[in-house]
Amino acid sequence: LPGCVDFSDAHNHASMIEGIRHSKCPKLIWRHNDMAHLEELLAQSNPDTPKVIAFESVYSMDGDIAPILELGHLAKEYNALTLH
Repeated sequence: LPGCVDFSDAHNHASMIEGIRHSKCPKLIWRHNDMAHLEELLAQSNPDTPKVIAFESVYSMDGDIAPILELGHLAKEYNALTLH
């Protein structure tokens, strides 16, 4: 997505991180599964800038499950797309 900002969970798999890196878009990393930290970063971003929230439904390295419902609410509130 040209001109977007990527918001990435700190525990995303290396392949997802590599894809984000290759997008050459700015990225912000939020603390693993920390919705308050993600919301803080989203709130600081320009409302007119496209946003992508990247996370894993189930984190392959440690088996944690993402708070998908909360991520969806934040995506809607801040007009962001989700990638998982």
